[in-house]
Amino acid sequence: MSKCPPWSADGPSTRDGAFHQACRAAYQSVGNCAIKKIVNSGDCCGWHRTMFSSRVPLDYYAGNFRQIDPSRPCLRINVQVAGIPGETPERVGREIELLFQDMETRLVHLEIRWSELTARERAEELAVTLGVMVGRFIQIHPFINGNGRTSRLLWAWGLMRVGVPPQFRIGMHPEHPTYNEVMAKAMKGDFVHLSLFILKHLAKNSPRMPTVGD
Repeated sequence: MSKCPPWSADGPSTRDGAFHQACRAAYQSVGNCAIKKIVNSGDCCGWHRTMFSSRVPLDYYAGNFRQIDPSRPCLRINVQVAGIPGETPERVGREIELLFQDMETRLVHLEIRWSELTARERAEELAVTLGVMVGRFIQIHPFINGNGRTSRLLWAWGLMRVGVPPQFRIGMHPEHPTYNEVMAKAMKGDFVHLSLFILKHLAKNSPRMPTVGD
């Protein structure tokens, strides 16, 4: 483990044109998943790999969750944000699969009821669903690094699935002052503030929540 090279996803190489091109390629993949209305942990790993494969000090850092794998020992690492730990490598895979299963159940249930809901109800329920989805992803922190950008792709996918434009650019860390606060709360398991943050965006930018399929 002592020989595992450190990696920061916020180095100078993530500010060049090639990196933003890689983010756009990942974003295109997100759009394709939104059209199909299907996404899974493999897609998520693919987005991460597309963004970071040429920027990692060890090739398997890109596109792979933290885990116990003797052939890739450097994935066996604990991470923390502001002193708050993510899931352990032993638990990451299981927790991510549970998250994606729960996410699909929630979204399908919402879409079944979509036509019966008012625009306000659609926005409120979508915000809660996405808040839990993105917040839990951040809390798990499945990758060694690059979790924030990947979570914003997942966030964008959830919005695009029902025809709502994304809230943030993917490659750049959001400058919105509330963003860091809601993500810090998500690390502690509090997803309510993130849901409210998303709801404010929906209220401001989506006066008419679209019909699914529009």
